[in-house]
Amino acid sequence: KRAMTLDPACPEGREIVKKLVATADVVVANLPPEVLRSLALDLESLRRVKPDIILTTVTAFGAGGPWSAKHGFDGIGQVMCGSAYLTGTPEQPLRAAVPWVDCGTASLAAFGTLAA
Repeated sequence: KRAMTLDPACPEGREIVKKLVATADVVVANLPPEVLRSLALDLESLRRVKPDIILTTVTAFGAGGPWSAKHGFDGIGQVMCGSAYLTGTPEQPLRAAVPWVDCGTASLAAFGTLAA
């Protein structure tokens, strides 16, 4: 395995990202849409480098719509869908014992990527 650290916001980092994208089939990102655009990691920018690239984005509230710029995590997902309300006791904070939103998100993102 290989690993590297780079800053896609600086010119050198962007060039490295372009080289990686040019040889990739899929890019997976968990950044809000405006951050992806600012780093040239949005689908339009990536397709200028490789027209058939698949971009899988995992965000709390999707890539479009009135809440797309909001950030979130498992606990927010549990509260927003009502599952946190169904768990816990009056003496404890409400939260499911298992991070099922995170697990479900990862599985569905993988399935969606494979289907693409």
